[in-house]
Amino acid sequence: MGIDLKNIKAGTSEKSVKGKNEKSFLDFLNTDISFSKKKLKNSEKLVFFSELAMLLSSGIDLKTSLEIIVEEQTKPLIKELFEKIKENVIGGKPLSDSLKKSGYFSNYDFYSIKIGEESGKVIEVLNELNRFYSKNINQKRKITNALTYPSIVLLTAFAAIFFIMKFMVPMFVEIFARSNNQLPPLTKFIINTSSFFSKYYFIFIVLIVAIVLLNIIFRNNHDYRIRKAQLLIRLPIIGKLIKLFYLERFFQSMALLIGSKVNLLKAIELGRDMVDFPLLDGILNTVQTDLLKGKLLNESLGKFSLFNKRTIYLIKVGEEVNQLDNVFKNLNNQYSEEFNYNIEILTNLLEPFLIIFVGVFVAIILIAMYLPMFQMGTNVF
Repeated sequence: MGIDLKNIKAGTSEKSVKGKNEKSFLDFLNTDISFSKKKLKNSEKLVFFSELAMLLSSGIDLKTSLEIIVEEQTKPLIKELFEKIKENVIGGKPLSDSLKKSGYFSNYDFYSIKIGEESGKVIEVLNELNRFYSKNINQKRKITNALTYPSIVLLTAFAAIFFIMKFMVPMFVEIFARSNNQLPPLTKFIINTSSFFSKYYFIFIVLIVAIVLLNIIFRNNHDYRIRKAQLLIRLPIIGKLIKLFYLERFFQSMALLIGSKVNLLKAIELGRDMVDFPLLDGILNTVQTDLLKGKLLNESLGKFSLFNKRTIYLIKVGEEVNQLDNVFKNLNNQYSEEFNYNIEILTNLLEPFLIIFVGVFVAIILIAMYLPMFQMGTNVF
């Protein structure tokens, strides 16, 4: 259950009435919060922004709204975090700066709230953040649902293949060694592969661990992030999903910024910081330079393959009729729908593909191992 406005008097700082056994919807979502990386989960942000928007739109001042949200918390860490935010606001800091100072909110949150404060549209921005994180949570759930079963199948397959290559194939090798029959090429290939795997499998494990460690060490390095993004975006299916996700986020940011009457040059700068995607950083830096030289937005974006011709055309139309915010909203919706559609395709194709792949792979190994036995049986008769 969320905050009950019936128990709140507008403009006061009284504590909300709450029974000992009453649990809020925020309490339910606390299960997926992690403070180990100084970052709130999206579900926590969703509840915070939605409840703050509801309180402010009901005529309650910011200070009292934060007090009510603090009183609603049951987990000490979350309560302490929101208490610090409230104290900073009471001390005269804007809400955006208070969120940024806490270290638990992203650049997207900070710049969105900051824009709302500067334009006098804090409630509208909070509702927009609410919609953004609601959509983001749904997308992540779809991705999780799409990848969970295939991941289990893949891990099981690797375990089965490891067991077969490490233990079963050597047993067949001992049997084949007792006969003087010529082994089929397929059987020789599987035996040689098994022998190589048995000798060097530890190296593969070390390589995997090294890749993970290097990724952790260099994850904040600018050049590494660019190369990693370039590699990921070239991957089939996955690369398209990554591209759709960040472009959708960029268009949503631009719709929010342009709709809040932020000038285009500043909107590009803030949009870059809000999205925080390495490939977009360089593009938007170039776009800023082009805009300062007098070029149109569609002309500058049109130089980059990240944006398709249809998108560039719509942006061009938006510039001509001075409706860029509506164009960006439409692009955001279109890219969101395309993202969801591709997730469904991934779900529908990945599961049967993995099952077929694993089945064929195991079948090849079994055929290779039993083929010499069939030949020996034929020779006997």
